[in-house]
Amino acid sequence: MPHCTVEFSAPLAEQVSDVQLLKAVFEGASASQLFDVKTIKCRAISYQAYLSQASESNFIHVTIKIMSGRNSEQKKLLANSVLQKLTSLELADLSMTVDVADLDAQCYAKAVA
Repeated sequence: MPHCTVEFSAPLAEQVSDVQLLKAVFEGASASQLFDVKTIKCRAISYQAYLSQASESNFIHVTIKIMSGRNSEQKKLLANSVLQKLTSLELADLSMTVDVADLDAQCYAKAVA
């Protein structure tokens, strides 16, 4: 834990690589000091098709799923830490958002093969 999903608009590839985005999110999650770094998982999804009427049509949206039990202050710390690392990439003309969501431990299943 956590599971970090980085969604971004494909044209951003002209400014930053998916690996750079993943590293920034990983570093932000690590900097929060809420998790053992060995448990942080990051994945990226690039979108070719999307629609936005906002002036900055490029975007990065990070969803971070964590086991329930963290308080609002910890979740806010995590979101801000990840956003700070993304902001440090100094990208232009885009919207960046981070959402921290709880996983229900009773409904979560995991297997390692």
